[in-house]
Amino acid sequence: MTEAEWLACNHPAPMLKFLGRTVSQRKLRLFAVACCRRVLHCFGQERSREAIDVAERFADDRATPVELRAAALAAAEATFELANPQDSRWPADPNPDLPAQLLCEAAEMTCWPTIGGAGVWGAEGGHSAWEAVALGMEAAGRGGEWENQSALLRDLFVNPFHPASIDPAWQTSAVVSLARTMYEEREFAPMPVLADALEEAGCDDVGILAHCRSHATHVRGCWVVDGVLGKG
Repeated sequence: MTEAEWLACNHPAPMLKFLGRTVSQRKLRLFAVACCRRVLHCFGQERSREAIDVAERFADDRATPVELRAAALAAAEATFELANPQDSRWPADPNPDLPAQLLCEAAEMTCWPTIGGAGVWGAEGGHSAWEAVALGMEAAGRGGEWENQSALLRDLFVNPFHPASIDPAWQTSAVVSLARTMYEEREFAPMPVLADALEEAGCDDVGILAHCRSHATHVRGCWVVDGVLGKG
């Protein structure tokens, strides 16, 4: 993959394959969560939405493996119920125009002990949480999720052809406080303000400042915010 292909790619699979197995489990899980959150309004099952929340907390060491497993089992149960609508004991799908079973499966996968697998690396067999979400949305005629997920990847992972890192000298109290607030509140509108704060602290890295000031969607795991907070 060339840099031009990385910047223009509209499908996450070749990008993930190019990044290779060096990416952290935390980043992969946050990517899966971000993909699910993009279409969270389509998740009619509360157990699936809860699974996504638990997976995100687990990525930041705020949920235990036991909680992760319980959330995965609950989401799996929701998937099974939707696959057997003939049993009147189970609730009807609140989004009959959407592949709800596939969405529930995606939520379950965000809680797998190891996120990723064959679907990430492009091998035969298996698929990943974000692939399930994208396939579901494409099947529902909504379209565009592959491209949106590729954009999310470019937010979580620095351009591999122009790696950049945060100089400790730039991690002033103002910079760190702003980054932490955005991360905790999952509100990244102040990214341009972060660029100003970094610049004031002495940052002159064009890639870092441009990423903060871009119109891209930023999520938990954004490579600049992670760098400021010392997350990997």
